[in-house]
Amino acid sequence: MKKLIIYLVLAACLAARTAGAAGLNTDQGISFGTLIPQGSSGSATVSLAGVLTINGSITRSSTGAAPHNGILSMNISDDIANSSGTYSIFPMDYTITLTNGSGGTIVVGNFVCDSHYVLNASTPTVSNIRIAGTMTLNAGSSRGTYAGTATFRASRVSDGKAFDTTVPVRVNLWPSLAVSQVNSLHFGVIEYRSGPTAVRLAPQTGVRSIVYGNGAVLSGASPTAMSGHFRVTGGPNAAVSISLPTSATLTGSGGSMRVDNFTGYPSSTSGTLNSSGILDFYVGADLYVGSQQKDGIYSGTYVITVNY
Repeated sequence: MKKLIIYLVLAACLAARTAGAAGLNTDQGISFGTLIPQGSSGSATVSLAGVLTINGSITRSSTGAAPHNGILSMNISDDIANSSGTYSIFPMDYTITLTNGSGGTIVVGNFVCDSHYVLNASTPTVSNIRIAGTMTLNAGSSRGTYAGTATFRASRVSDGKAFDTTVPVRVNLWPSLAVSQVNSLHFGVIEYRSGPTAVRLAPQTGVRSIVYGNGAVLSGASPTAMSGHFRVTGGPNAAVSISLPTSATLTGSGGSMRVDNFTGYPSSTSGTLNSSGILDFYVGADLYVGSQQKDGIYSGTYVITVNY
């Protein structure tokens, strides 16, 4: 009998604790996505529809986190008698400051939201209450992941009865991408014999091979053959796209030679920067030696494009 009494008392306590659980809830925070500042000024606004508008020297990354509006919901199902009425929803903060843990700051303000809702026994819940805002860069907006919170309130028009909720706000700032050439692509010394010859340079090893023809590669001669080595620096763990050329031309005292079939390692089309914001990749290609090619030194250029 004592056990039964204890269980009944516990059940009564639990019921008392769950009663009156009406409130305003955060279903989704506000995100400005991943942005790439070109300077120390500019702003970005996420609308109630989740559309990002940029002003000033900022671009949006196509591969980073996507921007979106925030979403709230409200529920008075457990306390209809005391919580029914018309509610006005508004931000409690005029501005907030996001930080990146390394001294960087970003100010977010101009918060807006869907504002008025009637809740009662017929409509005890409302969802998809949209919220949005504007972030502004400053001289202290260093690169990194920024986070903070804003408070929104639902206040009953008749008497000011209020419910608050905390909304996460985030934005990633990535540095501009930079690409530097560590080693130039070099086919080394090739011995011409007779007829056209195609020489392939492997990107991952720098090893040459004859695709067709009677030419030969001279492994002991200088300068040494090597694949092109490039280093990309940018946002940590950022995904990037890589675009290699379709062809290039080498010119020298003996005329010209075509280069094509550019290939990259570890990929010809994409890559991911490491946690330090660095990606190394290598480029190889095919060189075509003409049937009447003259001796000489040949050189040329080609363009590689890397984008977030």
